[in-house]
Amino acid sequence: MQYAEFLKQVQDQIGPVHGSATSDEASCAIAVTLETLGECITSEEARNLADQLPKELKEPLQQASEDAKVCSLEAFLRRISEKEDVDAGMATDHASAVMSVLAEAVGGGEMEAIRAQLPQGFAALFR
Repeated sequence: MQYAEFLKQVQDQIGPVHGSATSDEASCAIAVTLETLGECITSEEARNLADQLPKELKEPLQQASEDAKVCSLEAFLRRISEKEDVDAGMATDHASAVMSVLAEAVGGGEMEAIRAQLPQGFAALFR
């Protein structure tokens, strides 16, 4: 999936919930969600994921540390809310839009490997 298509799909998924999302809003949601995801998975898994994404989406994942931090869904969403400076509901909607499009964009095996590193509560983010 190319970056423009990824961006458009995230915009479309955010749009029905909060009205028309701008490309800047969707772009910010993508970068923040991927960066925060990179904090919750191992650096090896972040590299594997980045390898399947367009170059514009690689950088936020490349900030992952060697070891995954324990990352609850609540902490994940709180970090997104703080980084984007949005309320908790909007952070949840943004994260869900990005994670759902991400699941479509990469191979099933890769998403299974990522889901295996995340607590079960994260399943709610995948529409």
